[in-house]
Amino acid sequence: MQIKSYLIIFITLTLSYISINVVNAESLPSEWYKLSKNQKKIAYNIMSTEYMYSCCDTTILKCIESKKDCKLITHLIRHICILLLEGNDESEIKRSLSKRAMTILGRDYSSKIDLKDLPVAGDRNSPVTVVIYACLRCAYCSKIIPPLYDSITNGNLKGKAKLIYKPFVIKGHLGAKQAEKSVIAANMQNRAWEYIIYAYHDFSTEYKDGMYFQYASDLKLNFNKFVNTVNDNKITNYLIKYKKEGLILNVQSTPTIFINGKQYITSLSYDIIEDVILEEYYRKIGKM
Repeated sequence: MQIKSYLIIFITLTLSYISINVVNAESLPSEWYKLSKNQKKIAYNIMSTEYMYSCCDTTILKCIESKKDCKLITHLIRHICILLLEGNDESEIKRSLSKRAMTILGRDYSSKIDLKDLPVAGDRNSPVTVVIYACLRCAYCSKIIPPLYDSITNGNLKGKAKLIYKPFVIKGHLGAKQAEKSVIAANMQNRAWEYIIYAYHDFSTEYKDGMYFQYASDLKLNFNKFVNTVNDNKITNYLIKYKKEGLILNVQSTPTIFINGKQYITSLSYDIIEDVILEEYYRKIGKM
């Protein structure tokens, strides 16, 4: 009986590699080839049990075997591979895939998000709008926003998406109110994104009084105008407005991202964020 059990396991694993090899030419992303043998086994197990949320009403693997033309397959395999390479286990990846589906198929809150007078990066006519509630004092924002900005202005997402920064003060972030007032002040000189990226590149968990005035000086903004704007109590009204809006939308932390009005609730791995934005883009142009 023990020999028979081992034989069944061997046949199952062999069939898994045959099934995956069938896919290599068309559906496997580059990340697949970075996986170890054990990681590929885990990926296969996930694809064998997790269902598609579009294109097919079967598991990912069954959809692959059907040879149906479905771009979502590659996106989901990439999602799995990225999280495996980051050290996530099978259950964590399955939860992340489920949350990806909830993001893509979620409620559209676009009508509740006021975009007036906010800084926009990228092509304003692009079909995907990415709104990010963020804070200059947020460590994770400093890791996500600069590469997202680069991708949207000169990378994979160029012409596909535009990025809008929404100041959102978090009490636990020392100096957050001053930081977000400084973003508004830079925006009033049409230099917000330059200022935001500069500040994130210099991010430190240690807050120094006057650091945002220094950034304005470094970037050669109109310094007197910048200081007067930051010190103007009326600017606080903008922060209150954005805070109330965020709370209505259940924004509880930064970064919180909305992609075409749908709240992004899956992995905060940058590569996953970019891939979900790409999926939304292909959906909008009718190629998903």
